[in-house]
Amino acid sequence: PKMRSLEQILVLTVLAAFSNVDGFVPSFASNSLGRSAQRLKPTKMVAEAWKSTKQMFEEFIDKQAGQWASERTYHYINNPKYGDGVERSTTVFDVSPLDDEAIQEVAEANKVPLDGLETCGFSVSFYTEMKDRGEKIRASTNVVFIPEEEKLDGVVEGFYLRSSGYEWDKPTKSRFTFRQGADIGLGQLQMKTVYDTCISVDQITLLLDNTRLRRIVNFALPEDAGIQ
Repeated sequence: PKMRSLEQILVLTVLAAFSNVDGFVPSFASNSLGRSAQRLKPTKMVAEAWKSTKQMFEEFIDKQAGQWASERTYHYINNPKYGDGVERSTTVFDVSPLDDEAIQEVAEANKVPLDGLETCGFSVSFYTEMKDRGEKIRASTNVVFIPEEEKLDGVVEGFYLRSSGYEWDKPTKSRFTFRQGADIGLGQLQMKTVYDTCISVDQITLLLDNTRLRRIVNFALPEDAGIQ
């Protein structure tokens, strides 16, 4: 596959209780897919608007395929392992589409019945070299998106499933929001995951077909947060 141009990633790790993070008021969905099968019956106008947004989302996912070269910068604040500071790494991502069988396997691992729901997804593997510590990391996961809500304002929302999460090695169910608009290039995908120890908000903005900007913000949770 061809080499994509630089993806710049800012990873900000904030060690703070959930309730003490100023300006961050996330909304959490249950891990249940209870509403996913309750499809809306849109009017013709709604259906045409949804088709446009849905097509943009599918094109966005299709454009992730290939090989991406990434220069990452990590900013740590009161991190128990790294303290305060900045760290850099280089990462190469290989992304390829998932077939129907692989999509079904991811859904089953997350105990999510697809029941004819529309899906799309890809397989991603990456190799990272931490410049300061010399640590080398290899990992991979399969990703499936299930659009759930239909909107008129250029937004697609739904569930985001992985065969394994970045903070733990087990099937992971999250939420995603996709936006399109003149101010965000070719689309912006935001994924929100609640882990045992942190909330991770991962945002990918596709600026050009071969250039994307990525920002990941991790908010540490207290041990007794009890968020599901």
